[in-house]
Amino acid sequence: MEKVIVSLGLLSFVFLGVISYKNIPVVLVNLKMSQIISKYNLFNSQLQPCHFSG
Repeated sequence: MEKVIVSLGLLSFVFLGVISYKNIPVVLVNLKMSQIISKYNLFNSQLQPCHFSG
């Protein structure tokens, strides 16, 4: 029974590792997108301060 628990723990650990490894590019892309969006919002607010509603 203990062997089953240990192997399940290892499996979940590996699974989590794979998920986080696959999510690294997604996180990087999200960071880049948020940077671009914030720059765009800044540009918009400077361009049209009276019409801008954030």
